[in-house]
Amino acid sequence: MKINKDMLKVKEAKLNELNRKSADAVDIVTGTIQNLQIVNDEINATVEDIEDYRNKLNDTKCSLETTRLNNSRIISNFKKLLEV
Repeated sequence: MKINKDMLKVKEAKLNELNRKSADAVDIVTGTIQNLQIVNDEINATVEDIEDYRNKLNDTKCSLETTRLNNSRIISNFKKLLEV
C-alpha cells in the first residue's frame, strides 16, 4: 500500500505543478490581450486625431477655394471696368 500512497503524492504534486503552469499561461495570455487592447486604443485615438486634422484641413481648403473664387470674380469685374 505504501507504493500507492507515494504514487498518489507524486501525481498530486504533478497535478499542482500543471495547474500552476496552466494558471501562469492564462496570466500571460490575459496580459497579452490587455496589452494589445491598449495598443488598439492608442491606434484608435491616433486615427481619430488624424480624422479631426483631416476634417479641419478640408474645411480650411474649402474656405480658401471659396475665397479664391470670390477673388477671381472680383478680378474679372475689375478687368471689365478697365476695358471700358
